[in-house]
Amino acid sequence: MPRCRPTTTEQSAFFVRYLLADPERAAAFRTVLRGLAAGAPYDPEDLRAALDVDWGALDRDFELWVRRAYLAPRRGALSPGSG
Repeated sequence: MPRCRPTTTEQSAFFVRYLLADPERAAAFRTVLRGLAAGAPYDPEDLRAALDVDWGALDRDFELWVRRAYLAPRRGALSPGSG
């Protein structure tokens, strides 16, 4: 079995968190997962169609979510050079 690079695994984990962070996205994601569990073949278009977005919009929204959730300065955090 091929090993995933850590960055691929981390990106996948962030993408799953993104999908589950919003109730509508989570419901669409779970629908796709149920289909896979029932034996449906994997097709990335199924997820895109369930989310009802184009790939460009999905990419932009995911990037914005990551920036807001993980890259934005946190309140009370020390700024570089302080402390």
